[in-house]
Amino acid sequence: MAFISSLLTSPEFMPHGFCYLWDRDLIWLHVVSDVLIALAYFSIPLTLVYFVRKKRDLPFHWMFLMFGLFIVACGSTHVIEVWNLWHADYWLAGIVKLITAIASIITAILLFQLVPKALALPSPDVLKEANQKLMDRTEELARANAELASANSALLRSREQQRSFFDAIPYPVWVFDWETLAIKDVNQSAIASYGYSRKEFLLLTIKDLRPSEDVPALLEHIRNSPNAAGTTGIWRHRKKDGAIIDVEVTTGVVQFDHRDARLAIAANITQRKQMEEALRESDEKLRLLVGGVQEYAILMLDLEGRVTTWNEGAERIKGYRAEEIIGQHFSKFYTPEAAALGKPALELKKAAEQGRFEEEGWRVRKDGSRFWASVVVTPLRDRTGQLRGFAKVTRDITERKQIEEQLERQRSELARSNTELIAANKELEAFSYSVSHDLRAPLRSIDGFSLALLEDYEEKLDAEGKDNLHRVRAATQRMGVLIDDLLDLSRVTRAGMKMQKVDLSAMGRAVAAELKNSQPGRRTEFHIQEGLEAHADSNLMRIALENLLENAWKFTSKRESPRIEFGQTNNNGSRVYFVRDDGAGFDSARATRLFGAFQRFHDKNDFPGTGVGLATVQRIVQRHGGRIWAESVPGKGATFYFTLLDASERGAESWQTK
Repeated sequence: MAFISSLLTSPEFMPHGFCYLWDRDLIWLHVVSDVLIALAYFSIPLTLVYFVRKKRDLPFHWMFLMFGLFIVACGSTHVIEVWNLWHADYWLAGIVKLITAIASIITAILLFQLVPKALALPSPDVLKEANQKLMDRTEELARANAELASANSALLRSREQQRSFFDAIPYPVWVFDWETLAIKDVNQSAIASYGYSRKEFLLLTIKDLRPSEDVPALLEHIRNSPNAAGTTGIWRHRKKDGAIIDVEVTTGVVQFDHRDARLAIAANITQRKQMEEALRESDEKLRLLVGGVQEYAILMLDLEGRVTTWNEGAERIKGYRAEEIIGQHFSKFYTPEAAALGKPALELKKAAEQGRFEEEGWRVRKDGSRFWASVVVTPLRDRTGQLRGFAKVTRDITERKQIEEQLERQRSELARSNTELIAANKELEAFSYSVSHDLRAPLRSIDGFSLALLEDYEEKLDAEGKDNLHRVRAATQRMGVLIDDLLDLSRVTRAGMKMQKVDLSAMGRAVAAELKNSQPGRRTEFHIQEGLEAHADSNLMRIALENLLENAWKFTSKRESPRIEFGQTNNNGSRVYFVRDDGAGFDSARATRLFGAFQRFHDKNDFPGTGVGLATVQRIVQRHGGRIWAESVPGKGATFYFTLLDASERGAESWQTK
């Protein structure tokens, strides 16, 4: 550190300015001269560095760099000279000069060694002559390159044509090396069929296209295949997605990149194999099915009608074993009279002409017993339409025939019973009207005379007599209402039905309005759901709604602000209508008797009525294919639910029934 400090501070020496007697002009002469020399020295290396960087192919460029280093060192000595005019750092000046000397000696030595090599460089004339020869050679090469480009273009067009032809082949095709089994080229059809890209294909061998369990068989096939011959075989291939397909592969010998190779064409026969397998399975299933069928006799006949096949069902139904009947004429199964009339031959003729013959008739078993059979004969033709034989299917339907005869007898009996029932209903209707008329006349007389007694002899009757007459009149009037309700119930049961679309919401609002008008003083809240519709008889549905809503109106009469609701809900996907009130209600334990005629759960003095209304509603709902039920808690109201058969279940938009 002391030495380095002494380089920059030398108090024992005097600056050069003392030598120049600090003559200002002399000092600045030396300063300007040394600075200009230093700047010139420093600019020359920069120019050399720039030159070397631009001429990287220049020989001996390192010499230029050494020369630049030497010049920089020389320029540094002049800078030190300027410094020493005012500072006596002569040790530093000596070191800089030493560095300059070393750089100068090294540059001189290298330059001395470089001179022979530089002299060996060709002269400009020699270079000019070589350049001319090079230009002539370049022209020759240009002509050769043009000819080569033309040949390459033709070759490229030929290869493009070959590639187009290769890719246009509709089947997957690839070329593989015979020794390494590596795939060398592949067409577009193979790429599309197998799911690999071209790059992926060229990384595979033909072993990679096989399931792992099939590779040993492939290698064995290659070992046993002649080197100069093509092969054809059926293999399993695996696509990129893992799907296994059946292919028929045909290979041929080719040369590819000057090596023995094979061109492979693969035809996907998966569908064909599946069809063949399905056909085989179908044939096997048909054989098993036909052989194991017990309910049908299935047999084949040749062109003359002789039996060629025989199943277990035929043996069970007809009684013959296969060895007994095969080769025999099928006329053995016909009654003697049918065989004498030529019926077997006629059936085959009709089947051949019409494509099918079908009938029911008597046939004969081996033991001579007869059975009623359903017979179908179908002609069998080949692809050319040539008749090859017949298929005959026979089923023993004797039991069905007996059942049909029994049903026919039952239908006749039922028709006779219906006729009698219609006559009885007409007599009952006439009787009902007659009874109604006959009952109404004495009731009117009783009521009229009772009223006359009250009016004419009121003063002569005591309170008990008047009360008795009032009771007589009330009983006769109630009897009249009861007769009317029974007649209404009878009409509902017998009336014809005209099915149509019915707006139940509008019908419910109309009934509610009538009830409100009948007792304007009552504050009853009706809630009728919008959009209630049904496919039903409008007149009958009006009667049903009147009875249900009047029932709710009656049993809510003792509440100050009752609520009655008519709406719809769903029960297991079925549409269910309901009428709900918050009135007196009833005991649900007795609900099974609710819809019977004359059934009453409340005192007639509290809630008057005949007990026929709900029975009428039940008849109407049942005639519409539905059902009705009720839920209630005493004192908390009641809800009546009912269903109706949908129009889709009835099978028509509008129909009539009686």
